[in-house]
Amino acid sequence: MPRAPSFDTTNMNDQTKAQPPNLALPFRLGHTTIYREFGKVVCRETFPEPFGSLSEWLLFGATQVPVVVLPLDLEGNVIALEHFRYGAGEMVLELSGGSIEKGQTAKDAVKKELEEEAGFVVCNDDKIVELSPHGLWFDPASSKVQFRPFIAKACTEDKSKRKCDVHEHINVQRITLQKWYNELITIRDTKSIAVSILAIPFLEPEARQTVLKALGDSVAL
Repeated sequence: MPRAPSFDTTNMNDQTKAQPPNLALPFRLGHTTIYREFGKVVCRETFPEPFGSLSEWLLFGATQVPVVVLPLDLEGNVIALEHFRYGAGEMVLELSGGSIEKGQTAKDAVKKELEEEAGFVVCNDDKIVELSPHGLWFDPASSKVQFRPFIAKACTEDKSKRKCDVHEHINVQRITLQKWYNELITIRDTKSIAVSILAIPFLEPEARQTVLKALGDSVAL
């Protein structure tokens, strides 16, 4: 199974990192960090455009690479979160995820986020599979952040592991695989949709057929 590369976050600094031009495509000429706090970075980057003009872009980044995971319990149900998101100003139905911290592997981050956010444990690393050899962009127009997508199977509940931060308002839900994919078109969190679609080839054959039917039924509605 191909693995995603280790992503370099060193480009989020104050140094100019010019890149060689690719035909007529712009290349980064200058980089300035404007603000950095709580793992988030706001920066301004300069690009040369055709005919000698320069353009400046306000971009958003992060100091760590995040993971997003589709977790399944022993019965094959999706472990989803209703999570209050401050940007949206409302509860959002989504999958677990979080940053790969210093000294962690991506699988370590998957296990930590499932334990602390949802109160579920993955006992065997073989049950955690990376879904793409490439990171996925959150928003390539304005964000420099990519996330790594995973599926985690045979998760077991252990409420003693759950340790939400004071600013995290989370309700845990178990949703049947059929219902999750049947209602996927109603989910408003794009990263959860992307990971759910990428996970389909990694499901067991019977579960995969259930999912494809659920998707077909949702489109036909």
